[in-house]
Amino acid sequence: MLQKMNRGLAAGLIMLSVLLLAGFAGKTYTLRYAPKEGAKITYKGTTTVEQTMEMMGQENTTDIAAEVTMTVLVESIDEKGNVAYVVSTDSLRSTIRSMMMDTTLVNPEWIIGKRKRYTVSARGKSISSESIDSVATGGQLAGMMGGVDRSWNLPLLPEKPVAVGDTWSDTVTDTMARKGGEIINTRSMKAVLSAVVDTLGYTCARISYTGDLELNGSFEQQGMKIGFEGEGPMDGTYYVDLKSGLLVAHINELELDATIGMTGQMSMTIPQSSITKSTLVIKK
Repeated sequence: MLQKMNRGLAAGLIMLSVLLLAGFAGKTYTLRYAPKEGAKITYKGTTTVEQTMEMMGQENTTDIAAEVTMTVLVESIDEKGNVAYVVSTDSLRSTIRSMMMDTTLVNPEWIIGKRKRYTVSARGKSISSESIDSVATGGQLAGMMGGVDRSWNLPLLPEKPVAVGDTWSDTVTDTMARKGGEIINTRSMKAVLSAVVDTLGYTCARISYTGDLELNGSFEQQGMKIGFEGEGPMDGTYYVDLKSGLLVAHINELELDATIGMTGQMSMTIPQSSITKSTLVIKK
C-alpha cells in the first residue's frame, strides 16, 4: 500500500511539473525596465581582472579585485518610457597587484559620492550620460582599475514579447571619449529567455547570453599617441523582475585579446590579454 501511495505521489508531482512547465512555455512576456519614479535602489558589485601584458620581452601581470556599493536613483521617466538614472558610488575597495605596485584603494575621494546621470530606454539602450559632479581623474591608479567605476550599463531586453526558450540578437556600439581621441565599443550578442524563476524575493525573467566584444580607437597619454584594438568572447546571465522592471542581478565574464600601439617619445607594440568577471546584485 505504501509503495502504491509513493508511486502515486511521484506520478502526481511529475504531472504537476509538466503542467507548470507547459504553462511557462506558452506564456509570453513583454520585458521592460520600468521602475517607479523616485525609487532608490542599492546594488553591490564585484569585479576581478586578470591581465597579462608583454613589454620589451618581459611578461607583466596585474590582478585587480574590487567591491563596490552604489545607489541608483530613478530621477525621471518620460512619455516614451526612457528612464533617467542618477548613479553614485557609496563605497569602493579595490586591490591592485602588479610589478609596479601592490596597493589597496579604500573609498578614493575622486569617485565616492560623485554623481552621474544615465538616460536609458525601456529596453536598456543607452541614450546619453553626463557627470553631475566634477570628478578628478584619479591618475594612474584609476586607469589600472579596469573600468571599475559608476558605469550604469543595463543589459538589453528584447524588442518583442518572448516566451521561455525564445532567442534574439542585438548589436550595440558605444563611444567612450578619452583625452585626444575615443574608444569604440561594439558588442554583438545572442540571448535567450531561459526561465522564469524566483530569486532574492523577486519573480524574474532569467536571460542568458553569449557574444563578442570589439574595441578599437586611440587616445593620448603622457605625450604619447596610443592605439588600441581588441576582441574576445563574453557570456553572462541577468535577472529582471517581471513586476517592477528592476534589474535584480547580472553576472558576466569577458575575455579580451588586444594590441596596444604606442608612438611618440617611444614606439612599441604591446600584446595584452585579460579575463574580467563581474557581478551586480540588488540589495534588499
